[in-house]
Amino acid sequence: MKYIGSHVGDVDDGYVGSGKLFIDDYDKDPTSFKRTILLKIESDNIVKDIRIEEEKFLIDVDAANSDDYYNLTNCANGFGWADFWENLSSEQYNRISSDISNSAKAYWENLSKEDRYFRLKPLRDYWKNLTDEERLKISQLRKDYWKNLTDEERLKISQLRKDYWKNLTETEYANFIQKCKDNWAPPADYETWYNNVNMKKLKECYQFDKDGNFIQKFDSLEAACNEFNNNSKSGLSLACRGKQNYWNGYRWSYTNSPNELIALKKVGRKKGSLDTKPRKKKKTTTANTYLVHKVDEKGNILKTFDSPTDCANKENISRAMLIHYLNGRCGNTYKGKIYIKGDRVTIIKNNY
Repeated sequence: MKYIGSHVGDVDDGYVGSGKLFIDDYDKDPTSFKRTILLKIESDNIVKDIRIEEEKFLIDVDAANSDDYYNLTNCANGFGWADFWENLSSEQYNRISSDISNSAKAYWENLSKEDRYFRLKPLRDYWKNLTDEERLKISQLRKDYWKNLTDEERLKISQLRKDYWKNLTETEYANFIQKCKDNWAPPADYETWYNNVNMKKLKECYQFDKDGNFIQKFDSLEAACNEFNNNSKSGLSLACRGKQNYWNGYRWSYTNSPNELIALKKVGRKKGSLDTKPRKKKKTTTANTYLVHKVDEKGNILKTFDSPTDCANKENISRAMLIHYLNGRCGNTYKGKIYIKGDRVTIIKNNY
């Protein structure tokens, strides 16, 4: 049997056909089929022109009514789904689209965790098996899509997102979060598998004193951090990899032998400089800033500071957050106190 079809793309891009009966037989024995290119088209409106030519071939042999062809219709659009959607009124289109969307949601909601896991597994495997070149190509396509959007289209997409989240009730938001947890949490039957995956991520680390004598072993970086009540896992990791000598006053390693101590870099003069004289400080420095006033609820000035830095140091507050409040990004009160900007000033500091 034969199959007539058309394709917009490269000859060697792997496309075979879209007919269901044809694909079923082709998957069983691809070697029993031979492809013959009847016509090549180069056109500005390639999609429309290639469909016209395909329908000419289909009508000439009356493929839909012939037992020698897989084609079920003489229409190049299959059963004319493109024309079907184009001829719908806006009300019909919205109703059918809504029915399809609700059916899809109901299908996924009624799946068990185990079924959902296996449905999504091919998709995960697809992304896992992509080469670096294929990933870069997909990434570039996404970037090009957003890059080619007009400002109006970007604003429309942004507004739709804001409206969606803004109009959610607390109950709907809570249900959404719960569904996310249910959909993506590992199934109960795979608890052992999930624990094994997490165990592979854990690394044992070894503690040594400054002389390199072994003290104890920890099952993970997190266990060591908890032991010393220090959350700096990045610093511990650097010490274990030999990028720094100590963490919390001890030497560390991922192996049962301590890392070699590394020479500390001298901070100060340029490398190779023979001049060891200390650099001369400038006699005076200037800084352009503004005064900060601490006021009460009626606007009466209680205290004035020379700069935001001076205010943060004396009031024991965060300078960065104070500047946010002074610029009106977070209101006018910070920790129950009111601070306002004053006049701009130039501070001259004598360095003696």
